[in-house]
Amino acid sequence: MQIWNEIITYLHQKIDLWWGLIMQLDPLTCILLFLIYGIIFEALYARSLYAFRDFKALEASTLSCVLFMISLWGLSESLTDNIMYAIPIILGTFVGTYAQVKIEKRKSETKRRASSGETEV
Repeated sequence: MQIWNEIITYLHQKIDLWWGLIMQLDPLTCILLFLIYGIIFEALYARSLYAFRDFKALEASTLSCVLFMISLWGLSESLTDNIMYAIPIILGTFVGTYAQVKIEKRKSETKRRASSGETEV
């Protein structure tokens, strides 16, 4: 019976710890991390890959600098203040990557149609 009491006490402490971290989150910081670090960072990252592929040195190097600045801010917010700030970053990363891939796919399909002489409907 003693082992169950220790397990319950341990789980209770962990739940209190994580719940406390969640309750300390600043909503504005969460929104900024979601938008800037998640969505904008991922869109710029995807764009930088295309710049590297197309040998656009100025665009690729500029995007790399911007990405590093966003990374430093996002990591300092999520790791030094409260690890739970990683949640909006993760969600924003998913949305940003998904949106950028859809945008690039649409551009690619439009170029393919234009080169083959098809008209858009």
